[in-house]
Amino acid sequence: MDSSQLHAMIRQEVRMKQLHLRIGLMVWLLAVGFSVPAVAQQQDDAAIRQVQVLQAAAWNRHDARAYANLFAEDGDAVNIVGFGGGVARRLSARSAKASNSSLPKAR
Repeated sequence: MDSSQLHAMIRQEVRMKQLHLRIGLMVWLLAVGFSVPAVAQQQDDAAIRQVQVLQAAAWNRHDARAYANLFAEDGDAVNIVGFGGGVARRLSARSAKASNSSLPKAR
């Protein structure tokens, strides 16, 4: 084997190692790219579950103000009876009226 053949083999090995490195980097980037949204989704799910727990607790305490405070100030909502729209203050007033009259023992 002469020196030109040796140099050609070395260059080929270097190219193969570079190719393997690039493939590994691409696989790693894809894995990271798919895992970041999954983590964000898990955080969103946990936040939603926490709001559900707080909502149920406020409802069971018949605390219309705490229940309404879980909504955005400019948020819209439709309740089980079909009343819709309105800001959190109106929701609070309606919930207070309902919890004091027709739903005193609702759980």
